[in-house]
Amino acid sequence: MARSQLALRLRVYIFSYNRAQFLQNVVDSVVQQLPDAELTIVDDDSEDRRTRTLLQRYERENRHQVLRPSTHVERRMFKTGGLYANKTLALHDAIAAYADYALFVHDDQQIVRRVDDTDMERFDAFFAANPRSIELHTCFMKHDLRESDAQLTRIDDSGTAYFRDHPDSRGHKHFTGSGLFHVGRTRALFDTFPLGEKVNEAFFGERGIFVGFYAWPLMAWLPFPISYRGKKRVLSHRVMEWLGGGGFHPVQYLSGDSARYFMERDIRIRPVAEDFLVAPTAPKAEKWSHMGGFHNASARRGFRKAVARLIWKRVRREPE
Repeated sequence: MARSQLALRLRVYIFSYNRAQFLQNVVDSVVQQLPDAELTIVDDDSEDRRTRTLLQRYERENRHQVLRPSTHVERRMFKTGGLYANKTLALHDAIAAYADYALFVHDDQQIVRRVDDTDMERFDAFFAANPRSIELHTCFMKHDLRESDAQLTRIDDSGTAYFRDHPDSRGHKHFTGSGLFHVGRTRALFDTFPLGEKVNEAFFGERGIFVGFYAWPLMAWLPFPISYRGKKRVLSHRVMEWLGGGGFHPVQYLSGDSARYFMERDIRIRPVAEDFLVAPTAPKAEKWSHMGGFHNASARRGFRKAVARLIWKRVRREPE
C-alpha cells in the first residue's frame, strides 16, 4: 500500500520530561490520529522511573525513535538539555530525514482529531501563500485571547489560517514553539534555535516574520496539567497545582458529528478550545489553565486563586 503524502513528508517530534502518563497519552494520540507518521520522542534525560521504563519499552519494541541530549552523537552541543536545545536536535533530525515539515508536540499536548492529506494540502497552501512564514501553529486558541482574536486576527490569503499582525493583537504573534515548522525555511534562518520563548518571539519579530494559526487545529494543550519549573516541583508549586485541580486530564477525540461540525464550520468562528473540546476529568471552569503552578488555581478563581496568590507572593520574596 502506498504511503500518504503526510507520512512521506512530515515527521512528528514529541518533547518529553518526567511525565510518563502524559507521554503515553500523546504518543497514543499520534499513533491513532496520524497512524502512518514517523514519530520521534526527544526526551530531556528524564529521571522518573516510570518515564524511563516507558521509553525503554518503546526502544525495545522498535516502535518509535528516542533521542536524548546526553546520548546524542553531537552531545557537546546539547549537553545542557532544555526544551530549545532539544528542538534544535529535532530540527537536525528532520533535516537529515529530508522532511518537508516537522510537527513539534509537547508531552502535555495531544492530537485531538484525525489528520490526513487534506491537512497536508492546506499546509502547502499556507506556506505557498506566506513565503516568509516558517511556522503554522496547530493548537486550539485560548480562552484568554477570545475577544482579541475574534476582533483582531485576520484570515490569511490562502484561507487556511489566522494572523495576529494587528498592532493591538494580544498573545504570541511571531513564534509559539509548538506546531508545524517548515524545515527548509527554519534551517535557512538559523542552525540552532535561540534559547527561550521570549527570545524566539523577539528574534522572529525583528525580522517581520509572523506565525500562522491553523483554522482547523489538530492538537490541544491538556487542561490543568502538572508541570515543572527548572526541572523541579517544589512544595509551593505542587500546592498551587493541587488547589487548581492539577493532574492528568486527557481530551476526548473529535469524531462523528462533532468533528464534521468543526471541520465544516465557517472559519470566522475562531477555534477556541473550550468551545469544541471536552476533557471529562478536568475541573469545571470557564477557562482552562495550560501552564500549571499558580495558573491552575488562578483559572479556578475564588478562594483557590486568593490562596495561590498568597503563596506566590511569599515564594517571590524568598531568597534564591
